[in-house]
Amino acid sequence: MQRRGLYLRFDFCPCPMLAKVDRLETNTWCQCTTGYSKVLFEKAFACTVDVELLKSIKMGHDICLMKIILHNPLWQ
Repeated sequence: MQRRGLYLRFDFCPCPMLAKVDRLETNTWCQCTTGYSKVLFEKAFACTVDVELLKSIKMGHDICLMKIILHNPLWQ
């Protein structure tokens, strides 16, 4: 089984719940966005997906970056 990865990048925080928050102590809120992205990519590619948060603006990075790992997508 070969695992394929995509990257989802935002130059802004995509979470409307955190619009007025400058910085977070943990990435717990960011996991909501990873879960939302997981559902979207699973529907789009009709396969199981893992999402790994790599960077978060609210955690002090300059971008939000997630790695999307597709497991057995239909388009292999």
